[in-house]
Amino acid sequence: MSLRVYNPFYDFFDSFDNLFPDRGLIGKQDEGQKVLNRPNNWVNSVSPQIDLYDKPEGYEVVASVPGISGDKLKIDFDPNTRILSISGEDYGSIEADKEYLKYQERWSGTFQRSIAVPRQGKLFEEDITAALNNGILKVRIPKEAAEENKPEKKRIQVKVQDSPLTK
Repeated sequence: MSLRVYNPFYDFFDSFDNLFPDRGLIGKQDEGQKVLNRPNNWVNSVSPQIDLYDKPEGYEVVASVPGISGDKLKIDFDPNTRILSISGEDYGSIEADKEYLKYQERWSGTFQRSIAVPRQGKLFEEDITAALNNGILKVRIPKEAAEENKPEKKRIQVKVQDSPLTK
């Protein structure tokens, strides 16, 4: 699982790499070097992939944040706009050997993702919880249970009127 969000340009660059596995556009490439170089910040603009569930007891946001520890995560909720923001950082071991780095696909840096929580129902912001387990972050936002207003079945009486054609 990756923090990298799908971008159609990945396919474009990868197509060239597959077409010319040992030749670049200007000559032979070093082992591991791609035919078309990606921009330097190509893998640094990341955002965790999320799912939003609307359960009877509340909303649940599930985010993939592989390799990120809980102390590197920041979660904010604005009750006025109902925006939940998840951000974090991970520089890991990549920064230590940066001077020797020739090609980078592993991600390093900061990320941020926001999602609007639906406006239906009253939320209990003070009871929001977050749990991280094996790279899966679950944020639970309790809400007031919806009253079940099941309409009662009603029989409609048909009123028969005399038609001028039947006389």
